[in-house]
Amino acid sequence: MTPAKTDQTRVLWSRFRFLPYAVVGVLIFYFNSTWDSNFFVKGYLTVIEAQTSIILLYFLTARLSKSQNRKLNR
Repeated sequence: MTPAKTDQTRVLWSRFRFLPYAVVGVLIFYFNSTWDSNFFVKGYLTVIEAQTSIILLYFLTARLSKSQNRKLNR
């Protein structure tokens, strides 16, 4: 039995689901480590940037998965 094409794309997507969060985390770490400022300001900005990026990535991936499901169901 060969799996359907939709099953293959779902498996591929589930493997890379963590990748955007890891990339954003690395970018936040890089930008904050190169910036010379107060230790507490860096920590506060890191927390705000991380929270904002997690929320934005969550809604972006939800929207992308909905659009992919619509394309696959047609």
